Amino acid sequence: MDDFTTLPLTICPGGPTAQMSGSPPSNPPPVTIQNGYMNAMAQMTDAQLYTSKVAGFHVSQAEALTGFVPDLLGALNGDRAFTPCWSFSWANDVSVFMAALGAVAADHLNEYVVQKVEIGAKALAKAIKAEATQVATVLATLETAATQLAGTSLAPLANAARDAVASVATQIPNATTQATLLAQDAGDLVGAVGTAARLTTSASSRANAAQNAVQAAIGPVTTQAPSANAAVQAAASAAATAESSIQALASALDPSSSLSSAIATAEGYAHQVTTSLVNLAGIAGQALADAERIQADTAGALIGFAVGSTLGQVLEMFATADILFTAHNDDHNFNDRGIATHEYGHFVLCNLLDSVDAVQFAAAYDEAAAAGFVTGQAPSATGSVMNESFADFIASQVMGATSYALPPNSFRSPNMNYCPAATTAGTANCIETNTTNTGPSFDDKVLRAVSLYTDAFDGHVLVPPADVPTNGDEWAAASGGGITLAAAPGISANDETVALTGAAFRSWISNALSRGTLLREDNVFGGLSDAMIKQQYTWCQRCEVFYLHTVDASGTNNCPEQWVGPRPTFTLNGTTTSLSCRFENNGVCPAGTTPDELYRSCDPTCPAGKVFDPPSLTCVGQIIP
Repeated sequence: MDDFTTLPLTICPGGPTAQMSGSPPSNPPPVTIQNGYMNAMAQMTDAQLYTSKVAGFHVSQAEALTGFVPDLLGALNGDRAFTPCWSFSWANDVSVFMAALGAVAADHLNEYVVQKVEIGAKALAKAIKAEATQVATVLATLETAATQLAGTSLAPLANAARDAVASVATQIPNATTQATLLAQDAGDLVGAVGTAARLTTSASSRANAAQNAVQAAIGPVTTQAPSANAAVQAAASAAATAESSIQALASALDPSSSLSSAIATAEGYAHQVTTSLVNLAGIAGQALADAERIQADTAGALIGFAVGSTLGQVLEMFATADILFTAHNDDHNFNDRGIATHEYGHFVLCNLLDSVDAVQFAAAYDEAAAAGFVTGQAPSATGSVMNESFADFIASQVMGATSYALPPNSFRSPNMNYCPAATTAGTANCIETNTTNTGPSFDDKVLRAVSLYTDAFDGHVLVPPADVPTNGDEWAAASGGGITLAAAPGISANDETVALTGAAFRSWISNALSRGTLLREDNVFGGLSDAMIKQQYTWCQRCEVFYLHTVDASGTNNCPEQWVGPRPTFTLNGTTTSLSCRFENNGVCPAGTTPDELYRSCDPTCPAGKVFDPPSLTCVGQIIP
């Protein structure tokens, strides 16, 4: 190091520039940096680059804290790094997290019921209002149609469709108003409960008065919830009626009519509105059920579950932090090769959730993070399993290693598990091993989810510098002991044909939240299936990803319909038949069908000159090269 010189020079963003004269040495000596903070920073930078280049998604700047205050948390949670994501979104802060933490700790009211009512009502108001534009477009089309068809035999149908859509346009503002009022009342109750909890914790003389205030705030919520529910249900019912009326008009129109195309488009819009409002009616019904549970509870019970006491006071000290690196007992969170990568995976999930819906993000992520914090990763804490499996999947993609998941044949260190690069095509190796849902432990359940996610995204050609999802295996045993990067990335097992692009990350999380607010298998796995649909994968192709990782009570592999949808049917020669998949029945297709290795279906025999097209489930003209 004799020819290495350091200069006391600091350059800050936005400050003056600096120049150094001379040329660097032709063979600069390597500089070994052994600093835990630099290690963590480098890992998070790698993960940020993966998210940007592969997923095409911009992640907010993370606030990572170390030192005395995070170490207080380490004393409480066994020195685990923790990613609460508090700095970048208006919807998430310590108070929201503490409400989730208290509810999870007490296993009370089905995930902090008071906050659920408020969050659900806010989401209702926002979503219903968003449908108004679509309805206005449809109404304008139907008004035009009613005018043009006046005096004709189709006038009654046109007028009925117009009036039905006008009814929806009237119902939507009322439903929005009622949901907004419920959100305000629930917000008032949340505030009253929080105030009472703080006064109760400090043994204040005003605690009794605060408890009375909570009791008074319960009434408006339980009164407004039925009104909001009724308004949303009425809007959904009106939308269904309008859709039927438009369908009747569309069926009666001559296909060559100048109105035919416009009415068909209006019919599509109406269907979207109806589907959305029916889903929102379900949320409204749940809000009503939650409000009824609030009514059955006492003010004292609500306050008791909001008391965070010591932990809440500790967390308030770093209310603007995203990632907390604890070092209460040792420095493993800084010195390990992968912990910071895993924690940044949580931060990526936070950003994806927030980009879809900030309110849903706060509810979904805080419940999952709180469940992991309180239970210490119990197998039954599904939200925590989904949360940790996503972070482990990011770690696997970025560095070929996982934290909780313990893949077979992996190189194991105290905190991370590294996958050796597969060198033979078609070999299920390490994280690509098809782990099913039979494992009893928390780590088993995380491994199953990570291996499933890997199957959904792997299979790309990994020729540098390709910014595509990886197969999660990049390591090899070093000759002198330990491990080193393999000469080439591992080869995909190719045991299914799905290979989602990085763009599917946001689609995945968006679809998951559209299925439900909390991180649960039906929402997360179903959202992943929906992302596959967006990238044009067929039912059998999607089914296979889940089939490889899911068995029922009898031990039989299957792909649950709540994730992939009902099994498709097709009609051929007047007979309707359910689609069979190549990988079912021990890989044997039914008689009279042909295995389709690309679409993973068993294709029926079509009339001469035609072939079966799995995406459309129809026989199409054969293309002769």
